[in-house]
Amino acid sequence: MSNDSTITPLAYTYKGKPLQHRKFNDYTKEEKLEIIIQLNNEFQNGLLSVNQMVWIWERECWGSFSVELFIDKLLEKGVIKKNPITNDTRTFRKPKTIFDW
Repeated sequence: MSNDSTITPLAYTYKGKPLQHRKFNDYTKEEKLEIIIQLNNEFQNGLLSVNQMVWIWERECWGSFSVELFIDKLLEKGVIKKNPITNDTRTFRKPKTIFDW
């Protein structure tokens, strides 16, 4: 659960229902791809709120990996100062260096 108690997570829905767990779901491959594309489009257009990203990540919903990447991008660009989930400046993945393949 998030360390920041001031954030009230908002549910993210797909086809009118909340997203299912990332491992235990009955989405088809096409639906999984559609969810990821939808998340990516909403993130790029500024329609995906931090509250929704926290909700997806805390419940380990399908798309939580993408949410981690989105939060890392926001931290990298300086849009947000702290990770809303860990409440510090750490990213989920360390940036690749020239020595990484």
